[in-house]
Amino acid sequence: MLKNIKKDLNDLKNPIQAKILQRFFKTGPDQYGAGDVFLGLKVPMTRKIVAKYFKELSLEEAQVLLESSIHEYRLAACLILVKKYETAKDQKLKQQIVDFYLANLDRVNNWDLVDLSAPRILGHSLLTKKNRILLYDLAKKDHLWSQRVAIIATYALIKDGQFEDTLKLASLLLAHPHDLIHKAIGWMLRELGKKNQALLEDFLLEHYQKMPRTTLRYAIEKLAEPKRKFYLKAKNLCKGLVIKGLGNGQSRAYATVNFASEIFPTHLPRGIYAAWVLLGDQRYRGALFFGPRKVIAEEQDVLEIHILDFQDDLYHKEVLFDIQDFIREVLPFASFADLKKQITADIQAIKSCLVD
Repeated sequence: MLKNIKKDLNDLKNPIQAKILQRFFKTGPDQYGAGDVFLGLKVPMTRKIVAKYFKELSLEEAQVLLESSIHEYRLAACLILVKKYETAKDQKLKQQIVDFYLANLDRVNNWDLVDLSAPRILGHSLLTKKNRILLYDLAKKDHLWSQRVAIIATYALIKDGQFEDTLKLASLLLAHPHDLIHKAIGWMLRELGKKNQALLEDFLLEHYQKMPRTTLRYAIEKLAEPKRKFYLKAKNLCKGLVIKGLGNGQSRAYATVNFASEIFPTHLPRGIYAAWVLLGDQRYRGALFFGPRKVIAEEQDVLEIHILDFQDDLYHKEVLFDIQDFIREVLPFASFADLKKQITADIQAIKSCLVD
C-alpha cells in the first residue's frame, strides 16, 4: 500500500510547479524549509490520493512517509492522520493518533503541514478537556513548528466558541522573533474576532504597542476600514467612560466629552493634542485637552475632547481614542472668547496633523 501511494504521488509530479514551491516554502540554506524537496503537486491532488488509501495505511506506514524529505509524502502522512482521526469511532484510537502526531512533530515541519493538521487532530482532541497544559508546553519549546502547532491548534477551539487559550498563547508568543509565528497569531486573532470582535479589540488595546506589525495587520484584516486605520496608526490608545462635565464647553466655546483624568498616559505632558476618536466603526478627528482650565481658575487636571463633525450625546458611554500629536502647552486666557479663538486655530492645526 505504501508503494502504491508513493507511486501515485510521483506520477503527478510537476517539475515546473516544484521549483515554484521550493521558493515559496523557503527551502534555501538557513531558511525555515531548508532541505524540503517538492514533487510539485497541489494540495487537492494530494488529498484525492489520500482519500483513496488512508483506510488501509497503517501508522507505521504513515511514519515512513513522515520521515521522507519529500514534502508531499509528509503532507500525505498528515492528511492520512487527519482522516484516520476524524473517521475513528473509538476514543482510544483517536488518542493513539493524537499521541502519534505529537511524537512526530519534528516531521510536521512546514507551515502548511501544521495548518492542515494541528486544529483537526490536536485542537479537536482538546475540545472537551479542561487541562490544556500541553499547548503551553509546546509553545514554550525552542522549536518553531511545535510553537506554531500550539497556536494553530486553537483554531478548533475558536470555532467552538472557546477563546481563552488563543488569547493566552497569543500573549505568550507575542515577542517571538519569527514571522511564521507572527502570522499564526494574527490569523488566530482574526478568526477569534469574527466570533467576538469586542474580545479582539480588548486584546489590541492591551497589546498593540508590543504586537509585531505583521500580527497586527493579520488580526485587524476583517475590521471595517476606518477601524483598521485607527489601529494601524495608534500611538497612545486610551479607553474611558464619558462623564459629566461642567457644561462650559458647549455654552461658551466648543462642545466636549469628558473623561476621568486618570486615564491620560502619565508619560505625556499637559497640553492640547490631535487625537483620533473611534465611535462604532467610524473614526473622528478630535481636539484633546489635558490640564487645568485656567480660564476658570481651575487647578486640577481635566481630560476632555472636542470631537470634530460629531454632535450626538456620548454621556456614560465607553469611548476609545488615540492621542497622536502634541499641538501646544496649556495657556491662560482672559476670556472664553479668547479661548474659543485659540481653539479654532488649534482645530486647523489638528486637521493638518490627522490625515489619512
